[in-house]
Amino acid sequence: EGGLSPTEAAAAAAAAGGGPFEDELPVRTERVWELQRRSALRWGWHAPRGPGDMHKRWRWVDSNYKPHALRNTTDRDASAASDEPAVDAPPGWLPLEPWQSELRADTDWEGWQYAVDWDGWSWYRQAANPRLVRRRAWLRRYVEERAFADWQRLLMLF
Repeated sequence: EGGLSPTEAAAAAAAAGGGPFEDELPVRTERVWELQRRSALRWGWHAPRGPGDMHKRWRWVDSNYKPHALRNTTDRDASAASDEPAVDAPPGWLPLEPWQSELRADTDWEGWQYAVDWDGWSWYRQAANPRLVRRRAWLRRYVEERAFADWQRLLMLF
């Protein structure tokens, strides 16, 4: 009682650099894409919802722009209202860190890329007319729950 949950313990060990996560335990990274559209009629960015967006009307999607398999809601509006990926941990995995937007040379300072439409081949790091859609990748690392529990038990022996 009063101890850390497995998720909190994994995150604390990773943050303190006290875990052999990269070398000894199975770690995976989950990538989720966030999609937004700018309307020609109103200012600002919002989750895609136009008839032309089809299955891209979800804010949180996989790399094929389909609703993410690990989404934690089947309600598109609830998903659109979430400010971070509305995605659960993969079964049997614990999050090591909060969601972070992926910053690269081909993104702006918040991780966004811009294009004229979703199916465009060219994505740019600046918003400009007529670039009406944008996307950014979010990343989160997970450690396998069973392996982490075994590692914790091993540490208690020493």
